[in-house]
Amino acid sequence: NNDKKDVKCRIKALLAENKIFWDKYGPSSKLAVKNPMSDSVILWEKCKEETIIPNNKKIIEIFQNNQSLFDDNEIRIFELFRVHAFSFENNQITRQDNEAVTRFPVEFEKMIYEED
Repeated sequence: NNDKKDVKCRIKALLAENKIFWDKYGPSSKLAVKNPMSDSVILWEKCKEETIIPNNKKIIEIFQNNQSLFDDNEIRIFELFRVHAFSFENNQITRQDNEAVTRFPVEFEKMIYEED
């Protein structure tokens, strides 16, 4: 299914960009762990605001515009991502308890990277 493959390819590029910033500047990055008081916190805030949140919105839009290409289980997995993206963005506006921010659903990444 070329259309589905194209959709996944577009989403993969956005996920890859998000992951690079997460790995480089996120709270679990080597830089943040080594020196929690470093400028990595400022860079991480900027990355979230300028790249990750907009990318998450693009991923949601791409998927929703092509939802008919996916089965019920894939849509359920996408909804896990959508909830994560919502709570991640909301946490930037108003700090949430860690338990309130849903983690990135690994099954979404697996689904997108899976060959059809």
